[in-house]
Amino acid sequence: MKSALIILASLLAASVSAFGKGPGGRPPPRDHAAVVAEMIGDYDLNEDDALDSAELEAAFKGIREARQAERRKQRKFDGEGRPGKRGGPPPRPEPSELIGEFDVNETGTLDAAELLSALDDMRAKRMAAKEQRRQERSE
Repeated sequence: MKSALIILASLLAASVSAFGKGPGGRPPPRDHAAVVAEMIGDYDLNEDDALDSAELEAAFKGIREARQAERRKQRKFDGEGRPGKRGGPPPRPEPSELIGEFDVNETGTLDAAELLSALDDMRAKRMAAKEQRRQERSE
């Protein structure tokens, strides 16, 4: 019984440590619903449960800086770097462009549902660009 518990505990520990990393040792992509909740909770200064252009810009900047700090910390811990150049994601659209495209109720802001649609669209465009780069390299 004791050996079965030890085996089970070691399998659980191995799966938890493997689960926390995505391709290339990066953290897996975050759930967009959680990101939307964080953005509105942390950056909605006028508390209207939606983000205007300035709040959206601050949210993108804050999330980008936090993600960069996390990656720098992980590289120092792992001792790994990414050699060579990589294509990178397509440029992030301006907040006013996102509001113009996804503000279906025309309030000049993005509420949670509209912001979720915008983030899903941005991820789809990043994934399409990534796939295109992959295909170009294989040719």
